Amino acid sequence: MGRTAGPGGAIHVFVLTYNSIGLFAEFFDPDRFPGIALHIVDNGRQPVPAGLADRVVHVTARNIGCAGGVNLIADIGFRFMDQERIVITQDDASYGPADLEALMAETAPGRVAGLFGPFFEFSCFGLHRDTFATVGRFDENCIYGYSEDTDYKHRCALLGIDVVSLGRSVEGGNRSATLKKDPGLDRIAYNQAYIRLKWGESRHPLEAARHNMQPPFTYDHPFNMEQIPPTFVPLSNRIKEVYGEVTELPSETEYGRFLEANGQGGEDGPG
Repeated sequence: MGRTAGPGGAIHVFVLTYNSIGLFAEFFDPDRFPGIALHIVDNGRQPVPAGLADRVVHVTARNIGCAGGVNLIADIGFRFMDQERIVITQDDASYGPADLEALMAETAPGRVAGLFGPFFEFSCFGLHRDTFATVGRFDENCIYGYSEDTDYKHRCALLGIDVVSLGRSVEGGNRSATLKKDPGLDRIAYNQAYIRLKWGESRHPLEAARHNMQPPFTYDHPFNMEQIPPTFVPLSNRIKEVYGEVTELPSETEYGRFLEANGQGGEDGPG
């Protein structure tokens, strides 16, 4: 059984940042968030503002993308820190203390709670360790960012996990800063093509959502192969084209680096 909160009942909030930690520093006022334990995963090896330096729990060796970053955070939060529920967000999202409390209240083994409206749930969301164990890792074949959330939502539905939105407007809440600052990371069409290969066409009732490749999709099994469970994440040539001849997912390599940096020698849990 994991712990539901940190010391003093704090909510564990993990921020994944690639190129906008300065934007997050402008937003984050520790006096406004006295009830959280903040952990930053720097996925872009950025200069960190002095006020946030002690909140950085890991700096990746290279960009492992949104899916890889979330997987790494889940490993740190659930396996190393032994938390039961955590909030995962990004450096360009904005929210208040009440939003984080609401996310924690709605997060359960059978439910992922997203703060923002439809299609943006995973910009700031609560995740339970049992959900992560049931659905598995986010698909790191979605290179850099985009479509890893639609893949996960479809897998959640197939495995009986609800993804709910608290209905917060995305206007002003999600600033999409990463691609604006670095358009070279844009793999939207590339990742959507992968989702189409993996899950078929979108069956969403809204045309705009179908155009954006939102779930539900045609297939109930990855690549329309009944013997493959929804949890499956392949170590494909897509990943190797970016990261070389790797033998594990980039997030798994980074979690090993995290454990070594924390003196664990490959063993989970604090010493």
